[in-house]
Amino acid sequence: MSSRIYESAIIAHPIGVLWDAIRGLDFSWLPEVKSASAQAKSGVVGSTRELTYKDGTVQTIRVTEVSDQHHSLSYEVISSVPAISYLSVIHSFRLHRVSTGEKASTFVELISDYSKDAGREVTADSSFKKKDIFAALSKIDAKSVSASTTAGSGGLDTKSNGKAADPIAQADAYRVETMRVVYERLRKGGFVVCVCSV
Repeated sequence: MSSRIYESAIIAHPIGVLWDAIRGLDFSWLPEVKSASAQAKSGVVGSTRELTYKDGTVQTIRVTEVSDQHHSLSYEVISSVPAISYLSVIHSFRLHRVSTGEKASTFVELISDYSKDAGREVTADSSFKKKDIFAALSKIDAKSVSASTTAGSGGLDTKSNGKAADPIAQADAYRVETMRVVYERLRKGGFVVCVCSV
């Protein structure tokens, strides 16, 4: 059985800004990353990128899933120097537009699925690193992101500007809140009754 590490946070940036920063997986916004090199076709499923960290670690990652529509992507570590102490890991980003509040914000989920041989030190470190990622994402300068927010959000306006609320944003927010409530109830040993109609 694999070990899943999950952390989430609300970041006070529009979803387009964060997606534009994360999408290429160059991690230029993360202080621990010194440099990143990529294949000619970066950011597509199967493409790889080599990350060099400031502590000297060099890892090669491969994109396993990417969806511009759902603002989600996953990648796996396929090599590491020095070697990692577990067989495999897949990391995922999931971004959801927050539709309420005065400032455009994004609900960000970070998920890591480790092989069953990953020890407690590895999973605890993964949890701490996710909090570092949230801190780094919150400090992104929106002006330095190369693509515009509108392009990054699939052409949808991330602010209401007095117009009717975006129905897709409302649906995203409803799904996120529903997932949060279900997760909290299950985590506390409760149960959830689902009623479906067709």
